[in-house]
Amino acid sequence: MRLYFAVIGFPLAQSKSPALYKGIFKELKLAADYEKLELDERGFSDFWNGAYEKYRGLNITIPYKKEAFAFISNQKELLPLRAVNCLLVEKRGLKGFNTDVYGIEKALRDVDFCSKKILLLGSGGAAQAFLTFLRSFGNFSLEIVSRDKDQCRRLCLQFGLEQTAISEWPEIDFIELMRHADIIVNATPLGMYGYNQKLAIERDVSLKGKVVFDMVYNPQKTFLLEYAARNGALTISGLEMFLYQAQKNLQLFFDLEVDYRLLKQVYFSGVEK
Repeated sequence: MRLYFAVIGFPLAQSKSPALYKGIFKELKLAADYEKLELDERGFSDFWNGAYEKYRGLNITIPYKKEAFAFISNQKELLPLRAVNCLLVEKRGLKGFNTDVYGIEKALRDVDFCSKKILLLGSGGAAQAFLTFLRSFGNFSLEIVSRDKDQCRRLCLQFGLEQTAISEWPEIDFIELMRHADIIVNATPLGMYGYNQKLAIERDVSLKGKVVFDMVYNPQKTFLLEYAARNGALTISGLEMFLYQAQKNLQLFFDLEVDYRLLKQVYFSGVEK
C-alpha cells in the first residue's frame, strides 16, 4: 500500500521538503509519496474537515505551527510548547510532535548557553521550539525581538521567562543588540527565499567570539549568516536543523533510523541544485 505525506504552509515556494523526502523514499525503496499543500487560512481551516485522512503523516511549517496544535489529541504532552511541525494520522485522531526541538538540539549540540546573553528574533512556532530547548540550560539572560510585544509577553509567561527583555522590531538598533549578545538566533522567516522583508543591517561591527544561528535553510547562506561570518562570528545554518528534523520525522513516519549522512547526500545531490 502506498503511503502519502505532505507539508502544509503558506507560502511554500521556499520549501525543499518534497524534494528531500521523495529522494529519501527513492533511496530507501519506500512505497510513499510526498506533496506540497500551499493553503491559505480558509484552506487550512477546511483541510481538517476530513481531507487530512488521505495522509499517513504531515509536516507543518510557517505560519501554521501554533494553529495546528488545536487539532492534535495529545496536547498535554506538548505543554508549554503549544506548537507542532509533525503530525501522524491515526485511527484515534491526529498525534502531534515538534521535531524542530530535536533539530535545534542537534544543530546547537556544541554551543554552551550557560551564563550567556542570548538574542532571539521572533515569537512564533520556531521561537517556541527554541525556548523549549533553551529551558534545559541553567543560568542565561534572554532578549526577544518581536513585531508583537503583547504576543511576546504571553510567550514569556507561557515558558516562565518573565524576566526576559522584549524589544519591538523594527523599532530597535539591531546592530547594538547583537554587539551585547553572545548568541544570536533568528527564528523568523527574515532572509528566507521568496520572503520580501529582510534584516536591515547597514554597517559592520565586530562579532568575534559570538555564535549566530539562523533557522532559515533556504538559502543556506542567508544575509544574516554572511554578515556574521564577515564580522568574525561562528555561524550555524538552519540546514543542519532541517536535516536532523527530517531524520526525526522519518523515524516517526516509518519507525526507521535514517543516517544523517544519507540525508545530507540526498539533499546536496538531488535537492540543492
